[in-house]
Amino acid sequence: MLGINHTTPIGKLALVLAMSEGEEEEKRIKEFIHTIDHTTGAATFITGMSNKITASYAKIIVNTALSSGVIAKHPGQVHAVIHASLEALHAMISLPSVSTSLKVKIGMVSNKKWVAIAAYGYSAFSVYTNHERCGLGMMHL
Repeated sequence: MLGINHTTPIGKLALVLAMSEGEEEEKRIKEFIHTIDHTTGAATFITGMSNKITASYAKIIVNTALSSGVIAKHPGQVHAVIHASLEALHAMISLPSVSTSLKVKIGMVSNKKWVAIAAYGYSAFSVYTNHERCGLGMMHL
C-alpha cells in the first residue's frame, strides 16, 4: 500500500496520511499504522486565511493528537507536538506578513520515541496562484 510497510519511518507515514485522498483511503492508512507496535496516527483538516489559522493552529493539532491517542496528557509530549506542528506549518506559509488562503490536511503519527506532524495542501495569494505545499515536523517525545 503506497510503498509503506512495518519498517517505514513515522515521518513518511505522517506524510502519506496527510496526502491521503478521501475517507476510505485515510481509514486504510490509519488502520495500517495501528498494526505497527506502539504506533498510532490521526488526521485533521485546517482551512482558512493563514493569519487566522496561525492563531488557533497549535490548539487544533494538540487537541487532535490528545483525542486520538497520538500523545498522552503529558507536558513533554504536548510540547513535542507543538514544536513539530509549527515546523510543518512554517513550510506551508512562505511569507508570514502576507495572508494566504490555505487548505491543509494534517497527518500525525507517533511511536514510543517520536512524533511526526505532516502538512499537505494548497496555498494561494490569489485564485490564480493556487499551488501544492508540504511540510514535515519531527520531535522526540
